[in-house]
Amino acid sequence: MKIGVVRGDFISSWEIPIFKPWTKKNEVTLFLGQIPIYKVEIPKTIRVKNLFSPVDLNFGKVNRYLMAVLNRIFIDAHVLFGLVWKLRGFDVAYTAETFYFFTFQCILARKLGFIKKVAMHVGENIAFNNEGIWGRKLLKKFAIKNTDVFICITKQAKGVLILEGADPKKIVRANPGVDLTLFKPEIPKRVRDDIKLLVVSRLIPEKGIAEIINAFKNLKAIYKNISLTVVGTGPESSKLIGQEGVTLFDRLSQKELVNLYNKSDIFVHYPKGSKTWIEQYGFVLIEAMACGLPIVALDKGSIKEVVGEGGIVVNESMFEKSLEKLVKDPKLRDFYAGKALNYAKKKYNVLDYSARLEAVMTN
Repeated sequence: MKIGVVRGDFISSWEIPIFKPWTKKNEVTLFLGQIPIYKVEIPKTIRVKNLFSPVDLNFGKVNRYLMAVLNRIFIDAHVLFGLVWKLRGFDVAYTAETFYFFTFQCILARKLGFIKKVAMHVGENIAFNNEGIWGRKLLKKFAIKNTDVFICITKQAKGVLILEGADPKKIVRANPGVDLTLFKPEIPKRVRDDIKLLVVSRLIPEKGIAEIINAFKNLKAIYKNISLTVVGTGPESSKLIGQEGVTLFDRLSQKELVNLYNKSDIFVHYPKGSKTWIEQYGFVLIEAMACGLPIVALDKGSIKEVVGEGGIVVNESMFEKSLEKLVKDPKLRDFYAGKALNYAKKKYNVLDYSARLEAVMTN
């Protein structure tokens, strides 16, 4: 079977382990833009076709003002020129979200008889989101009506999709996971007196970087042995530079990231969100749990559903207090490290998710 995975300029590293097992029985092709936003290592078993997209005008770094203009010109800027014709001969197109223009193109290819089925990844967890742009509401309605099967990564996303008019019978619920042979705890963990906090995130206001820094400063004034490591890029990076006890990395390989998870003591996540975005999943949370790292996260978006019993999820008023409890109590850290690891093993094996999706694609 020929599966076309359509992602434009937004392919993510966590998706590659999902697609790779499919290549044993199927021909898998990624349809991407010319200049994807994220640098992702793609195995040779997965074919790649790069098509021009207006998003390429970002040159690998999202410019919000440019995207606002492009979205109003194209309804949605995630157009892949020539995609409809390039899908000729494929069996399935696996697209993402109702509002991306390439989803409309995939459905058009099916209506023209070029492909047999359109499957869609759905993470959007705000009902009727981003419909203020001219034509976007109609684009979403068209996608919801004509997509063959939806793969919703959270119960929240499923609820939003049904609220927007999707047929519940077309919806499959499944939990994306990580490669548990890569993301795993270092044994034995090193014994230390210093406490290392870790943040892995896009450095944007919606991710609560300023709030994390503030909490860290307050705790640093009491506990001199704590430090904060941040991995990510974005406009909020300027707030981290020069801060006492703070180390900043822009990008790390997956192996380097695993090493860093294992050298850290507490994973911190504060996605405060905005009017048009709340945390949809948070793969870094699953990576951290799989490495046996205790988690303190803000209860926003789908965080509580994803973390479940694997960590501490609290509101704004309890966040710093909960973080302090872990900082000063090594036994509590060990307790939540065990819970995190067990939960990740039980629920977030990428091979289980990959097999589930392959069955959906090929059925």
